This record gives sequence, C-alpha cells and structure tokens, in this order.
Amino acid sequence: MARLIKRERIGVGIQTAQTIGSYVAPTNGTTIELTTGTMADYIFAEGVEVTLSPENISRNYNRNSFSGGVRDVLGKKTVSVKFKTELLYTTAAVTEVGVMKTLFEACAYIHGTNTYTPLSTNYSGFPSPAKACSLVVNKDGYAHKIENCIGTGRISLESGKIGMIEFDFSGTVNGSVFSTSETIASIVPNYINNVSGVSNFVVKSSSFSFDSVSNYTVSKIEIDLGNKISLRDDMSGADGVIGFYLTGREPSMTVSLEAPTTNYWVDKHEALFAAAAIVTTPGYVFNMADAQVISAPYTDLDGVLGHEVGFKLCETSAGDNALTITEDFA
Repeated sequence: MARLIKRERIGVGIQTAQTIGSYVAPTNGTTIELTTGTMADYIFAEGVEVTLSPENISRNYNRNSFSGGVRDVLGKKTVSVKFKTELLYTTAAVTEVGVMKTLFEACAYIHGTNTYTPLSTNYSGFPSPAKACSLVVNKDGYAHKIENCIGTGRISLESGKIGMIEFDFSGTVNGSVFSTSETIASIVPNYINNVSGVSNFVVKSSSFSFDSVSNYTVSKIEIDLGNKISLRDDMSGADGVIGFYLTGREPSMTVSLEAPTTNYWVDKHEALFAAAAIVTTPGYVFNMADAQVISAPYTDLDGVLGHEVGFKLCETSAGDNALTITEDFA
C-alpha cells in the first residue's frame, strides 16, 4: 500500500505549505517581510511542530450561587518550534550556508570564517553579538510568525545516513500574523539539484578520534548542544514577555561503537578525559577541547557487542571551547 509523506521546508522568506522561513532578528521587534526570499534561502525540514502555550489565569471569584465561575484571563503567551533538517555545507571557501548560519547563531554559536564558536552565556540573548531569529512556519497556506527565538539543537551522525540536526526554539508570538492566510509560491531549494555549491552529506569516509586514538569502529554519534533556555518576563511586552535568554549550557555526546578486546571504556569511564574530534568528509569538523567519559554501558549493535559511550563536553581554561563546529569543504 502506498504511503504518503509530507515534505516540509525551512528557509529565509516565504515558503510552500508545511515550511519554515528563518530570519536574523538581533533586536526585539524587528520587522520581517513574509513575501521575500529566493531559492538559495531555503532548506527542507521534517517533523515540524508548532506549540502555542498561552497562560490562562483563573480568577478566584464566585457569585452567591453554584452556577459557575467567571471567565479566565489570558496572561503570558509563548510558542515553541521543533523541526529536523539536513546539515548543509558549501564547497566554496569562507562561505557559509545562510539559513544554517542564522539557526546556529540563534543557538549562541557565533559564526566567523566558517567556524561556529559557542558564545559565553553571559552575553547570550538579544545583546550584541548574540542573535535571536524569527521563524515563519507555513502550514497549508497559513503563515505562523514566531519572533525573538533562542534555541538548542541535537546533531545526529549515523553511518551511511544523511547528517541531520534537530532544532528546538522558544519564542514569542506576533499576533497580527501568527495565523495569516498567505499566497505561497512553490520554491525548490537550490541544493536539491546541487546548485550554487550547497549540499548535504552522507556520513561515510568519516572519522572519530579520542585521546589521540582514531581506530574505533563507530556506527552513530549524537551531539547535544545542551542549551538551557529561560523566559524573559517583561511588563512592557505585549504578552508580558520580551523573549528568551540562554542561561546555561551542558553539551554532551553519545558514541555508539564496537567494544574493544580490552575493558578500556568500562575500566576508565568517569575518570577518562581528553580532546575529541569528528571529521565528516565532506561536511563538518566537530572539535571538543575536553571530553570526559561519564558512562559506557554495553549495548547490542545488531548482534555485535558494543558500547554507548556518554561524554560530557567540558571547557578548558581557554573558555568557550567545549564544542566548536567548522564547515569542511570538499
């Protein structure tokens, strides 16, 4: 029996049904046009979820009867957006993918010469140089605009599969266009046809190294940016909030690999720490200055004894180097 699959997209600008547009919005109240953007501004997405979270304030009042209470009052109103998309890279030196740059910077990984570096949480949020973003989610012709978004992400690198990242953003609602009917043109992202040097990548011919050793047999790696997002209450805001702050970061990594002939991981977990690196060819380089093994339970890798090695990604005295992300060119 045939199975129908909806295709969703993310881009800078207006999109077809089941899509997202992302925009740089470094300050509160930035005006976003819903009818701009070119094919180069778009990326596909899947599993898009938009959750509006209004706060209903109950009023503790009853008449001199049991006929019922009084109406609730709407308090704060926020929204979350989750989606998964392919990690994209460019084949031209010192050129980043625009939408990926916007999304990474809204997760407080600031771009510079093709490298994304974690920004100190002391400055994350709207103050420069940190950046929030605005997202426009289009569902069947209705544009949902979410502003002041700060978020986190989880990167998935699985052997023989496309490198993916799942984003989770929190933001505020633009009530005037949160659910507005729009005329949406069909736009196909350039990289789908390998145009303009923008491409996804399949995880193969890639490497993982830890403690100066790289001969591990690895099937899957997941990296959690681990951002902690906190609501910014503000009585001047239309909904009683002004946005969100990044108030903490606990990045981590899980590596699925075959068990070695020695008890290397089991004997030394929680005491073993060293630099780690992941290189996808082409695609990205992920550097961890100080990765500490915190768990190494055995697991069944399709009939092969393996480990799910859990790492805590720590900073060194240099600071802001627990995880850096660099585009690696073909």
